[in-house]
Amino acid sequence: MIELPLAYAELVFTKMIEMGLIRRFDPKILAVEYQYPVAFIFSTYLMQNPEYPDSSSTEKLLADHVSFFWNIIKK
Repeated sequence: MIELPLAYAELVFTKMIEMGLIRRFDPKILAVEYQYPVAFIFSTYLMQNPEYPDSSSTEKLLADHVSFFWNIIKK
């Protein structure tokens, strides 16, 4: 639940750095900085009232996170 997504994200960020798509950062730190907010947002969604699920705010939070993160790491 934690280690596998982090390892995968680290691999993806490593490849993106090698391809010159993103700025040079420690891929392990990038993986943590990307994945932890995603896990928190997902956990918050799961704790909502199951009778009235609202995915729109969760989708916006995730989209905002991805956009913010990309703007930091892109070249």
